[in-house]
Amino acid sequence: MRLPTNSSTNATIDFGLISPQGTIGDFVWSDVNGNGIQDAGEPGRGGGTVTLAGLGVSWIASGTTMVYANASQAYRPLDYSFITPVGSVSRIDPALRDSRGLSTALGWRGTAADDRVRFDVGVFHLTYDDRVGLRTRSDSVGTVFTERTNVANSVHQGLESYLEVTPVASPNGGGTVTLFNSPALTDAHHTPGDVRGQ
Repeated sequence: MRLPTNSSTNATIDFGLISPQGTIGDFVWSDVNGNGIQDAGEPGRGGGTVTLAGLGVSWIASGTTMVYANASQAYRPLDYSFITPVGSVSRIDPALRDSRGLSTALGWRGTAADDRVRFDVGVFHLTYDDRVGLRTRSDSVGTVFTERTNVANSVHQGLESYLEVTPVASPNGGGTVTLFNSPALTDAHHTPGDVRGQ
């Protein structure tokens, strides 16, 4: 639904916001034999703590524009597919770790020309440490295998934008023409590790 102006209100709109219903949790255990699988007899570990942090701020720069900034922790937890060997020549690094990083963004958004122009332009920077991938290795007897392990860190950065223009809007609801575009520039590459720069 589109309101006629930035200062218009409509108290009958329901955005479907609900309070969170889920919980974070599962069973954490000591992987005694290092195979990445919870085997019978491997003891549980209590007292684990998960900290999720983020911060967002905004500043209303004028009656129609605002500047915003966000920073939050980023996680890529391992799931079952990461700890399951693929075929008989694949192995899992017993020291495999979850990927984690930091996501930051800074932007400017607003409207102009009596709300006929809407825009949002921002820059972002995302880092992930310990990205998971496959490496080819050989053991002490020369058998070649692939190993799923932490291969490198990565950096993702760029510019994202959105522009919406409504050149035709009938005041009596007879019709509207809206044009929009969302161009972006992104640079992503690996930093330290075997795949640096890729």
